[in-house]
Amino acid sequence: MTDYFNYGFDEFTWASYCLKQDTLRKEVADTKKQMEDMQNFMNMPGGMPPMPGMPAASGGQGGMPPMPGMEGIPPEMQQMMQQMISQGMDPTQISPEVMMQMMG
Repeated sequence: MTDYFNYGFDEFTWASYCLKQDTLRKEVADTKKQMEDMQNFMNMPGGMPPMPGMPAASGGQGGMPPMPGMEGIPPEMQQMMQQMISQGMDPTQISPEVMMQMMG
């Protein structure tokens, strides 16, 4: 019990120090978990879609690989839907007529 007094702690400051250490350990573990999750996400097949305005990563057809569930949709439509999603829009809420008008 006298060990922690050698560092200038009393019962209260020692308890506070222990709580602070527990909090820091949890924060470090959470940060590590987030980094691992991000690495796993970046290493997914197909990679990450490009940011708007950035060139697409080269995929099977010289462009971006199809998004899961969008294999039968033309690449232009897929790209437009990905851009809409990246801008926070929900392409499933847009009528096909409006979608075709947007394509030109």
